[in-house]
Amino acid sequence: MSIAEVRHLPKINGILLVTDNEFISDIDPLPFSSSSSSQLLYSNFEDVVKQELHIFDRLWDEGITVEERIKQIQKRKDQIETRIIETSAQFHNFMICSLKDTVGRNWYFEDKILKIIYENYFDLFKKNMKEILLHKRVNQNNKTKPVRAKKDNTIIGLRCIVKITRENVKLVSKFLETEGVCIRHTSNPLPLNFEVSDNKFNLSMRRSNKINNDTPFIFSTQNPLLIKYYKFVFKDLWNQSLDARIRINDIRNLTTQEGFTELIENPYKIQQLLINNLKAAITEILIILPSINAFFRYQKIGLFKILEKKILYNNKDEDDQNKLIVKILTPTNNDLNKSIISIYNRIKKINSQKENIEFRRIESLSEINTACIIVDKKKLLIIELKDDSKDNFLEAIGSSTYSNIRSTVFSYVSIFETLWTQTELYESIRTTNNDLQSTTEELKESLQILAKVNQELTVTNEQLSKHDRIQKEFINIAAHELRTPTQSIVGYCEMIDAFPENTQKYLEPVKRNAEKLYRLTEDILDVSRIESGTLKLEKTKFDLREIIVSLIEDLTTKKKKDAINSDKRHKIDKNTHIQLVYPELPVQPIFIYADKNRIQQVISNLLSNALKFTENGIITITMEKFKDNNNNNSNDNYDGDDEKKEFVCIKIKDTGKGIDPEVLPRLFEKFATKSDRGTGLGLYISKNIVEAHEGKIWGMNNNNRYGENGAEFSFTLPLYNVNI
Repeated sequence: MSIAEVRHLPKINGILLVTDNEFISDIDPLPFSSSSSSQLLYSNFEDVVKQELHIFDRLWDEGITVEERIKQIQKRKDQIETRIIETSAQFHNFMICSLKDTVGRNWYFEDKILKIIYENYFDLFKKNMKEILLHKRVNQNNKTKPVRAKKDNTIIGLRCIVKITRENVKLVSKFLETEGVCIRHTSNPLPLNFEVSDNKFNLSMRRSNKINNDTPFIFSTQNPLLIKYYKFVFKDLWNQSLDARIRINDIRNLTTQEGFTELIENPYKIQQLLINNLKAAITEILIILPSINAFFRYQKIGLFKILEKKILYNNKDEDDQNKLIVKILTPTNNDLNKSIISIYNRIKKINSQKENIEFRRIESLSEINTACIIVDKKKLLIIELKDDSKDNFLEAIGSSTYSNIRSTVFSYVSIFETLWTQTELYESIRTTNNDLQSTTEELKESLQILAKVNQELTVTNEQLSKHDRIQKEFINIAAHELRTPTQSIVGYCEMIDAFPENTQKYLEPVKRNAEKLYRLTEDILDVSRIESGTLKLEKTKFDLREIIVSLIEDLTTKKKKDAINSDKRHKIDKNTHIQLVYPELPVQPIFIYADKNRIQQVISNLLSNALKFTENGIITITMEKFKDNNNNNSNDNYDGDDEKKEFVCIKIKDTGKGIDPEVLPRLFEKFATKSDRGTGLGLYISKNIVEAHEGKIWGMNNNNRYGENGAEFSFTLPLYNVNI
């Protein structure tokens, strides 16, 4: 493959490969980016390929041959000069040199740069403009045609874009008077100053953020890429700007008729203008703040301290006509209210002038993004809120409108007074709403109380219904339990009358049923005593071990006797297959101070239940002592260092069928039974007896803990104390 020709083009970034049918190119980076793109663009679309061929042809025409490039390198003709101008002396020399250059130029300046040129180099500037125009006229027949104005045939030596305001209109007019100068106005200038011509680009930057900064920092270069780029930028800005003469006429006409209206973009200038106007106020200051954060930003720049000083100074005389009145509308919260109270207190403490400054609350609305400051009903400053999240005043604000046009100012005064009056109505509505809310809360509380009472009544009604149902069940059970032994006694008595020779045989069941009837009657009486609070305990000191051993012996004897009677009746008694064991009863006596009969009743009841629900197996009785302070009586002299109180725990464990799951949750309640025998009063009575002795009682199924059948009942009693 042979290469027909190679050309040189400076500062090439990227790749472009194009044929008659397709092309490949990387995505172009930014004009001043040193990084290259790693993405490729491919197309074989006919129109796109033609366009890329056209671009390549244009680049080819702009390039130079290899031979010419080699000559340039040898003669060093393409050397680019770049300079940094920092000091005042450097700046002066730079300006002198620059104003001797006879090429047409384009300026994008702040009025400050124009002022520096006007005050120090204006004669040199006018002379330079004459030389530029002369040079352009001489070269009119050259290949490069002169730049001409659009509306006439005047040759232009300088095109300048600047923001024209009421303050700089005279300065701009001086430059416009110079032949060859064409100026246009921009309302939203970019934050930079630059000059660009065919052979040079100068960029001026501030040294600091101060309003009155010192000598500009200038970057000057002959880089062709920068020159080309900024010429394009300037052309676009020039097309978007307004002819200076039109802008100047507008300003002069507006000033002659009513006053002025100015758009200010510089946040430092806005802040300074705000402070100066507040300091110059005489009779009245009206302020609307858009947000709570805005209040604290204005506080940070010293706005409220200025107002305090103004009020105290202007109002030191007693003449009410000359007093300064300050009214502020702002959204509020607790922190802001504290700041307002602090301002009130400081003013009142010094000069009792609290009534001359007043804050009123307005709702924070997202669509309102401007602050409004009206001074003496003559000047208006509207400050745009750009970013309410910023703490810094300068970073939070945008542009500002400053006006002294009477109609405009009074329009905003009317808006302020309307909002000020509405706050009174809003406050009245808010007070009424608070009262209604308070009444609603009270009503809600009353309804909640009523609902609670209804709920309690419902629960009480359910309890009464349950009690009534249980009572009916008890009456039925008691009637049945009373009827059964009574009928048996009556029946056996009739048998004795009929068969006197079998009297001894029939007396045994009569005695047994009479005892059953007696126990039932005693249970009913005990329940009545418990519920009426008349259950009395006859406490004495006795050996608990002796009671348990005696009960076990009685039960053992009764079992043997029942076995003999069963043999005589040729019946099998299930209790004959039950073993009563007490392996861990202590040898030494265990004395308690209690009602002996009642404790015997509790143990007997628990043993009877174990026998009743155990058909075949073992009933184990154990007893052990322990110490605990959970049950000790409240004693004012108790200091926490006394020994723990001693208790004894009696456990009766069987291997029967256990406690029914339906009965377990209400095990110690009245009538809690699913047995066809018994009234379900025994455990209820036992619980109240044990608790009357400052003890505890509980029951559980064995399979819940030990993996075996049966139930275990335990109760505790305090041991005998010699101090009793």
